[in-house]
Amino acid sequence: MVSLPEIRMRLKVPLFYLSKIPVITVLLMIWHFICGNDAYGQNFIPNGDFEQFDTCPNKLGQLKLAEPWFNATYPESEYFNTCSTNDTASVPNNYFGIQQAQSGSGYCGMYVAQTGGPPYREFIEAKLTSPLSANVAYNLVWYASVADISSCFPASICVYLTSDSLINYTTTSFLTAATLIEQQFCNPENIVFNDTSAWVKINCCFIANGDERFIVIGNNYSDLFIGCSGDPGVFQAAYLYIDNISIVEMPTQTVHFDTAVCKGQPVPINLSKLIEEPGNTNPLFVWNDGFIGAERLLVNENIYTITVDNGCATDTLIIELKHLTDCPEVFYIPNAFSPNNDGINDFFRITNENITVLNFEIYNRYGKQIVSVYDYLSGWDGNVNGNPADVGVYIYNLRYRTNISETFQEKKGYITLIR
Repeated sequence: MVSLPEIRMRLKVPLFYLSKIPVITVLLMIWHFICGNDAYGQNFIPNGDFEQFDTCPNKLGQLKLAEPWFNATYPESEYFNTCSTNDTASVPNNYFGIQQAQSGSGYCGMYVAQTGGPPYREFIEAKLTSPLSANVAYNLVWYASVADISSCFPASICVYLTSDSLINYTTTSFLTAATLIEQQFCNPENIVFNDTSAWVKINCCFIANGDERFIVIGNNYSDLFIGCSGDPGVFQAAYLYIDNISIVEMPTQTVHFDTAVCKGQPVPINLSKLIEEPGNTNPLFVWNDGFIGAERLLVNENIYTITVDNGCATDTLIIELKHLTDCPEVFYIPNAFSPNNDGINDFFRITNENITVLNFEIYNRYGKQIVSVYDYLSGWDGNVNGNPADVGVYIYNLRYRTNISETFQEKKGYITLIR
């Protein structure tokens, strides 16, 4: 049988958090993360990792070597690969800085924007392997890193999905065929490109219109930079490396957990742990008993069906809670306590498992009931009618019901009060 930790390790992601729960059997664990997982299945982006190329790059402006990528505007962007024999187009060292590939050996680079002359920005483009299907949920992931040569950090970088090519070699500035844009996705406000050493992951989910056939990456907004060094009146530029672009369909799946606990033992559930990258989605968790939310305590034996909807895809999580039939009765009753407000043993408490306490009463040595403890978890504080009880030996009487057999039991004993 495959254990839950083993499955977590294989999927490289936490499935969900069950605190202090003996997981007996996991029937099925095939769960894709809601708009947060690295892509699996068919990638609709051709050569999205830039590992395929015609020949090794040896100068700037050779994006077309990484077919089928090309520039939508003039001039051409760069392709970098470890196979290059010079430091102009190599990896990690190249004309624009030092950066390892996010994975593999190659990546591309582009000027997101520059000033100090005519408006200038670059857009890279490729045709999808096939058109996206209407009303189907997809997950989009790409990585970007600011090059060392950049004197500014880019304000935004966007992915545009279009119905046709946006090629326009007469412009070095904005894209003009806005009517062809079916979808656009820019980095969210909480993701800022201000680190020249790290790759930043951007991902989101969306519902396709059905006319998406091309992908274009660039910045078509007027906001260029979020921070620049040097004189703003001279040449300023933001250059980005781009790698590992993917669009995959988000299949609807069902996950079934079969969990057994002792009757009466609450099971805390936190389904928010399903989300690998908070901030990308705000999923809605709807339970079949009417409860809405990610966190709750489960007590009753039942089959709980949770619909998880993030606005793009809907998945189903099933938690089957069963009660064990062989849980032993476990409780601990101390034989002394010292209610002197020192924070140590100030209360006479019963610690128990697998029983339900019905009555918890305290008697003096003459057999007179002096205290009825209604909250046995809080216990007796050593007072009688608001006044400290005398030091000495007292008798307790505990009536309880077993959670498994549901029989009634009684236990008596002695407790010594020390001050």
